[in-house]
Amino acid sequence: MKGLIVGVSMVAALGTVGSANALVIDNFDGGAQNVSAPGTNTVGYAGAVGGFRTVNMASPGPLTATASVIPGAAPLGIYAHSADALTPATSTITWDANGAGLGGVDFVEGLVNNVFSFDIISIDQGFIDLILTVVDTFNNSASYTFSGAGAGVQTVAFSNFAGINFTSIDMLSLQVQGGAASDLTLDLFATTGDQPPATVPEPGMLLLLGAGLLGMAGLRRRQTSQPA
Repeated sequence: MKGLIVGVSMVAALGTVGSANALVIDNFDGGAQNVSAPGTNTVGYAGAVGGFRTVNMASPGPLTATASVIPGAAPLGIYAHSADALTPATSTITWDANGAGLGGVDFVEGLVNNVFSFDIISIDQGFIDLILTVVDTFNNSASYTFSGAGAGVQTVAFSNFAGINFTSIDMLSLQVQGGAASDLTLDLFATTGDQPPATVPEPGMLLLLGAGLLGMAGLRRRQTSQPA
């Protein structure tokens, strides 16, 4: 573990990550895992989108590298990527319902300005890249690399994933690419967005509506004033 680790961040509650919340991808508060390189493990967990979480850890280094899900920490669970000295490592978390695919989960849910949001508790800043990959049910795939991330709540806008239909998602993965002896701990992973603004009628429509109401009122007066 390098001495460059950024200190522990303030853990953001889901309700404070954005002005509205769309979807929790994983809170890591269940389905404990501990995967050493080389290895892959899948667990069923209701708090993960699709009901499953698959973790893979790979390393070409001579010593140990592990990827762990530790429930009940910080105060939700955490995902921890850890590599020993002289050992670079790549861990990948995949949400695809254990290979069956998510089947078209709507990540937008009627919101606007949607982003992926994740809370980095600690990180060897400058030695770890985070790569988000999204695949929709139309087999469109796009990735985004987040380099130089520090501790705290980080966001990646949906607009960085060209060609993806976020109303119909089939697979999502988060890859941690770390240099030798690089460590990271990650908290809540979710999508967030803003409520769309209320629709305000255009001035022309208001004038037409007003004229229509006045016309109806005049017609009613004429009908009531006619002799029986």
